[in-house]
Amino acid sequence: MQVYKYRPEEKDGAAAATSGAAWAGNTESLNGLCYQIYVKSASAATVFDVTITDGYDINVRTITNITNILNDLTPWVAGGVHTVSISNATADEAFQVLLCFRTN
Repeated sequence: MQVYKYRPEEKDGAAAATSGAAWAGNTESLNGLCYQIYVKSASAATVFDVTITDGYDINVRTITNITNILNDLTPWVAGGVHTVSISNATADEAFQVLLCFRTN
């Protein structure tokens, strides 16, 4: 078993930062189990939504009205490239984003 961690600053060279209340980034192509979605805004008062979509543009996870920190430990099966999106953010700012996967 291997662990893959998606962090935008490591993959794309830049941290996640909303512009126009939104941001999106893509994971590597992989098959396994996502066991953590962690998203934290720079400001404690920022409210935002997070959506994970698969390669067929199907919403796999949608969590809304998050204030400051999302730490979702609900596991789900991942296959292929997934897009993590931040939307409806009440401020344009930097976000910490981490998705953790267990792969074979």
